[in-house]
Amino acid sequence: MRIKTWINNTVHEFVNKTWPHKKVRCNYNDDSSRMRDENRWIQISTPLNDDFIHYEINYEHIELHFEYSNSKDKGITANAELVDFLEKQTETSNQYEWTDFLGGDSVRCVYVEKIHEWDMLDKLNDVVLFFDKLISDYLSKSQMTISTSKIDVDHT
Repeated sequence: MRIKTWINNTVHEFVNKTWPHKKVRCNYNDDSSRMRDENRWIQISTPLNDDFIHYEINYEHIELHFEYSNSKDKGITANAELVDFLEKQTETSNQYEWTDFLGGDSVRCVYVEKIHEWDMLDKLNDVVLFFDKLISDYLSKSQMTISTSKIDVDHT
């Protein structure tokens, strides 16, 4: 699938209508550009609202990206448990495949079916609904653990 500006607009409209709280970013914004197809992407935010963790549409697939950062203030270096949790939730699925990329500095979960213009939004919807629920479940459980572990009980 070739990402063109009309694809960007279609994804923007769909995301804004379906998940108005999500952000969409595109790196291909000019149809006269000669940017190679494999370098074009559209990113959609996750419940974590972290630019280093996002869904990404590229010329072949929809992926969940965890892009690590060398900065202690950026990326998911401290959230490796989330990646482990999600890997365990998908390990028996033949729809998702986990791989390293960017020289092993990042990890992604690829929805293995190739996308096309006519099914891209349906597949995006499936991927986002699946992972948003898992990420939200993980966050609520980890928040419960964090808040429970901070409770001081006075036994006097």
